[in-house]
Amino acid sequence: MVQERLYRDGKTLDQYTGGVEGTLQEKQGRIEKTSASAEKAGQRGTEEGNISVAMLFLFTLAIFSILLLADLGVLLATKEELKAAADGASLAAAQEIFFLRDGRGVAQEYARRNGARLIGYSSDGQKVVVSVEKEVNYVFWGKLLSLPSTLEVTSAAEIREE
Repeated sequence: MVQERLYRDGKTLDQYTGGVEGTLQEKQGRIEKTSASAEKAGQRGTEEGNISVAMLFLFTLAIFSILLLADLGVLLATKEELKAAADGASLAAAQEIFFLRDGRGVAQEYARRNGARLIGYSSDGQKVVVSVEKEVNYVFWGKLLSLPSTLEVTSAAEIREE
């Protein structure tokens, strides 16, 4: 007979573990119960599979939405850069005209340095109108949907004598 060790509160190890150290037949009974609950879990697993398909759909939708936002961000950033280039080119040309020089070359150089291309220039001696364009480098949707690949912006500057 095996002597059981008592702990401070008077319980044995078997009482703490819930009788885990039972006979082999008891253990086999627990294994069979575990197998039966695993079968029930298998039925529940098909429902979890449906959730997995829904999560896959939502994940794909989220990725495409992020790509759409990235393209929108590229478009807006390019437009702001182009507006700054057009404004700068028109102001530089107006300054040249103020000193009685041709402003077209300065406007073209200013646009080029800002990554844009001068496509239109007109001056009447007091007012300068400059048009520039720039290519948009889309990430995903812009290329896929064949959105316009270039943006065009027009800016005007006027000389005022005070």
